[in-house]
Order: sequence, then structure tokens, then C-alpha cells
Amino acid sequence: MTPIPQKPPTLADLMVRFVNRPVDAASIEAEAGALGEVEPHEVAVGFRADPRLAWNEGIGALTALKNNESLKSVVAPSEWAAVVVRHDSAATQPFALGGYPQRVRDLTTLLQVKDLTQLRPRGENRPATPALRSWASKQSEMGKPAQALLAAGVLRSANDLDQAERTLNAIANEIPETLQAALNNERAALRWQQGKADEAVAIWEKMPESPVVLFNRGMAALFMGQAVRARDLLKKAVAQIPENDGWHHLGSLYLALAEMRNV
Repeated sequence: MTPIPQKPPTLADLMVRFVNRPVDAASIEAEAGALGEVEPHEVAVGFRADPRLAWNEGIGALTALKNNESLKSVVAPSEWAAVVVRHDSAATQPFALGGYPQRVRDLTTLLQVKDLTQLRPRGENRPATPALRSWASKQSEMGKPAQALLAAGVLRSANDLDQAERTLNAIANEIPETLQAALNNERAALRWQQGKADEAVAIWEKMPESPVVLFNRGMAALFMGQAVRARDLLKKAVAQIPENDGWHHLGSLYLALAEMRNV
């Protein structure tokens, strides 16, 4: 019997795959506590990421960079749920520590905007809470470079860009060769979020090829108006990221956007 060819997924299908994850009772309770008396509303989307899932996918960059280090034993800071719940939707999301695919959730904007370059970050710095900075400081002082990198990534995710940069600078000379790629990726992701896209791309271009680097080069190319290059890079990235990984689905979404602009 000749198999029936499957239709390629639509952009809406791709979006649902990486944002429509089950949220358990503990996560809902954590969100409620994080919100306090303030309830965020995002009418166009109506979706908030599960803090636990966001944390698990936020530490995936280290493994995807083909490093033997693991961050699975690191407990998320108590403020993490609040960070995730209060996050606005983002259009661009580098594959880096502290980042998670579900933050990209406003499909309407991605579809309707004529110029994707207008959606790049503008470098807004907002100091994190003293408690989150204290957690990050403790991670950096433990003498474990991978955890210090994670601390910088979490600060960046919380938009405390200045403190994230200070954290990276403080540990730069202590990073072993095995974690150099992770350090460079964090530097590039920070530059991207600071609104310094050219500097970020320059770092990613010098790094050895990996699923993370291919994803980030492709994501950057897409939002710098280079649709053909973005398509080619994202195809390679998506092929190397497991299908059950949220980063695979976000990469597929970006790939679909790139292909739309190549028609």
C-alpha cells in the first residue's frame, strides 16, 4: 500500500506543539503565588508558560553544546516562577541558559509584522530582586563554572542585563576549556538581548558548529532580514534537536517564518 503523504504542519500547528504543554497542579500553585495581587493579561495569546518546564528547557543549552557537564541537580531559585509568570512574550529567543521556547507565544505578531528586524530586543535593563541576585551570587561562589554560567543566564532571562554581564566577566578567567563554548554562547545571547545584534552574531559565527549555534545563527539571521540564510541554518538545527524538545518546535516555527519570506 502506498503511504498517504502527510501535509506539512501549519504555523498554527507548530505554535501549539511547543506552547501547549500540560501544567500540573504544583505549577499552577506556584504561578498563583508568584502573581500575588497582580494578574498579567495578554489578550492575543492567553498562555503562560509552566515554570517547571521553562526551567528544564532553560538548562538544556549546556547539554546541546555537547558538554559533559549537567545542571539537572541545580534547584531553581524560589523567584523563578515569578520571573516566568511576569515575562512578556518575546519574538526572538536565543537557545541559551535561562531561556525557554515557550516565551515566544505571540503568533499573531510574528505573522503580521512586515519587518521582523523590528522585533529584535532593544536592551532594556531591569534589576532583578535582591533575592534572585543573592541566589545568582551563591551559584557563582560555589566554584562550579557551569552553575555560574547558569546564574548569568537566569539574570539575563530576568532582564537584569548589567548584573548578568558582571557575572560573566567575573568568571571568564575561571572557565575551563570544556565550557568555553557555553561561555561564548552566553556572551552572545547577552549581546543579543542588549540590542547588540551584530556583536552577538560575530560571536556565534566564530563558535564551533552545534545544534545550539546553528539555532542561534538561524534565529539571528531571521530577525536581521536574512531569510534565505535563516532557512538553511534552521533546517540543520531542527534536524539535530530531538522532536520532543521545545527547542525543536521553536526552531520549526522560525523555519516556517523563514520559508514564508522565501516564497
